[in-house]
Amino acid sequence: MEEELLELIYRLGAGRLPPDRARVMAEEVLAARARPDAYRRKHTDLRWSDSAATPLWQWVLCEHLAEDVLLQGDQLDQLYEQVIDRLPDGGLGVDLTPEDVGGYADTLQALDAVQAQLAGLGLVLLDFGPVVSSTAWQLVLVDLADLPRLLALCSELGIAAAPAEQAVSDSLRLHGR
Repeated sequence: MEEELLELIYRLGAGRLPPDRARVMAEEVLAARARPDAYRRKHTDLRWSDSAATPLWQWVLCEHLAEDVLLQGDQLDQLYEQVIDRLPDGGLGVDLTPEDVGGYADTLQALDAVQAQLAGLGLVLLDFGPVVSSTAWQLVLVDLADLPRLLALCSELGIAAAPAEQAVSDSLRLHGR
């Protein structure tokens, strides 16, 4: 599991997480998985509870990723603004604006427009892991070429992940989100 976890963190944090920080993050997650009670005693400020449906180690992973990698927000236009901020060139060449995204009446159409814009840059949004904040959305911006391997790693590790369009479509079909 250690190698898969480290690879997952490296791929998710590509260009945003220094390798030494990724290694420390993996060690924290592995410690939370191996000895959850000891981890909780050491980290008394955790916002995780025994009643959570999410395993502690996944929560710890997402908490660590939230600092540099996760995009979190209640509205897609907020998330898209974060996406633009994370692009290496600050969004140069991106035609779609957060205001354009906010102008869509249909969430799935707005997400389709965002994904089309990102696909042109070789990127995709991935709905990732247990939500660790009170926001409606928790996504990761990843390289389109890495998507199959990221999905395989998430499956191997038991972490929920899906391309954002698929996750939203499924959610709308099931819950009307």
